[in-house]
Amino acid sequence: MTYTRLDDRWDEHPHYVGLELEHFGLMACALTYANRQLTDGFIPSKAVRNFGRVGKGNTRAAEHLVSLGIWIRVDGGYQIDGFLELGVTNARTEGHNRVIKQVKRVACGFRNQANYERRIMLHSAARRAARTISSQDPRTAPAHGRRARSPRPGPGPGSPGP
Repeated sequence: MTYTRLDDRWDEHPHYVGLELEHFGLMACALTYANRQLTDGFIPSKAVRNFGRVGKGNTRAAEHLVSLGIWIRVDGGYQIDGFLELGVTNARTEGHNRVIKQVKRVACGFRNQANYERRIMLHSAARRAARTISSQDPRTAPAHGRRARSPRPGPGPGSPGP
């Protein structure tokens, strides 16, 4: 389940002062839809028509939001203006999903639940340690998924050889 963050003073924002309650309702439905479907602020026209019981009134309210510059009319629907600038994207969710899939892949094949959980914990600890190493010394950071290596002793590249 996803959650949508709304500022406590959302209704007092200069863009929204003077909006009717139906516009706030439509905005709330659109924001929750975009977060639930991971669309980065795109709302299909069909989804707008299906919000609540109003139906055709939603399209009229959506066009009013377009006229105020709050939404942008795009092919197939609407784009919430400033959705990405607010820092609300699906990147965090996608990142968590990727890590979950990777951990499941690493621990695949264990029949014993306790061993499965231990392998997941070991993988998580190794990832955390790699992040700590890379933040401390960039020379020992893993390069594109490879294991970390210790710095080479002696002269660097480009220096005259023996």
